[in-house]
Amino acid sequence: MAWQQSLQTSCAGDSVTQAYVAKTQGFWANVNGYYSLPPKTITVNHLGGTQADVVQLFKIILAAG
Repeated sequence: MAWQQSLQTSCAGDSVTQAYVAKTQGFWANVNGYYSLPPKTITVNHLGGTQADVVQLFKIILAAG
């Protein structure tokens, strides 16, 4: 039987301390660069059309964000 261990760090101070504790204790799981890569952002290459079209596209972008 395999045991899975976890480490709760929400009460361990600031985020730097939490990351330090997790890394030194072997609980740091940076899967696919989740923590080390910049956050993903929603981008739009082109907002064009009539004013009503642009307003509608902008509303969709705001809702998705």
